[in-house]
Amino acid sequence: AKLNDEMFVSYGRENLQWGPAMFLSASNPFFSVNGRNVPQREVGGMDYARLVWVANDAWTSSLIVNTDDGRQSITDSSTSYAIKLDYTGQDHYFSIIPSYREGRNNAEDVAALGFFGLSNVSDALLVYLEGSLAEHDGSQGLAGVSSTFEEGTNLAVDMDNRYGTRIKSITL
Repeated sequence: AKLNDEMFVSYGRENLQWGPAMFLSASNPFFSVNGRNVPQREVGGMDYARLVWVANDAWTSSLIVNTDDGRQSITDSSTSYAIKLDYTGQDHYFSIIPSYREGRNNAEDVAALGFFGLSNVSDALLVYLEGSLAEHDGSQGLAGVSSTFEEGTNLAVDMDNRYGTRIKSITL
């Protein structure tokens, strides 16, 4: 629903995705599995309430709360709250996502800071970074590069730090 020219509110079930990485959404506090590693498996939606403020052409902020697991079967999620601040420029974009997840089954609550950014180095070359810094050693990060060749083939390489820095994927 449009509250005014800059503010919108919504509630519904959706597969909330963001970030430039190919196979993992490390910055997403609701769930990091984006379904790209097993495209035959549908990633179910969760229930979210959102308040979005579009400040101008470059800046947007969102308050997001997941209220129910919905059809999500990949993760046993708890209620999470996030503030997502987005900047979009001519050849780059970035987001910062502070979040808080309530503990489940007497587990500890977790505060985290997600982030991602992408830069168009040229028409054919993209470089990106995505990650999160979390309490209780839940931090993760990855970097990647994607290049499109003249005949249309695309090469994407993701490197992550979960098991020491390593190449996670090469996609053609």
